[in-house]
Amino acid sequence: MSYVGLIDACLAHDAPSLQESFGPVRLVLNTHSAIGDPKPAQRRGPLALIAIMKAVLGARVSGAYRRNPFFRASDGRPIADARVLSRAERANFTAA
Repeated sequence: MSYVGLIDACLAHDAPSLQESFGPVRLVLNTHSAIGDPKPAQRRGPLALIAIMKAVLGARVSGAYRRNPFFRASDGRPIADARVLSRAERANFTAA
């Protein structure tokens, strides 16, 4: 089961919606510290855990875990190579 956490403020303003790009939200947790109103609705902890375990076990049994946006299903290699930023590149991002 692929997991992606996003801060949507960093995405381009003219980009497709989050739902169009990534599909529907399947789980919302730890919203007590969310900023803004209204805060996202949250599932209860035990129900969320059951939903996660069901998805993980189902993907394991069916083999669906091999299909994800980060790795090739054929050989398990990453879709994109990792790139380490230089000190100057990191400083440019942290200064903003």
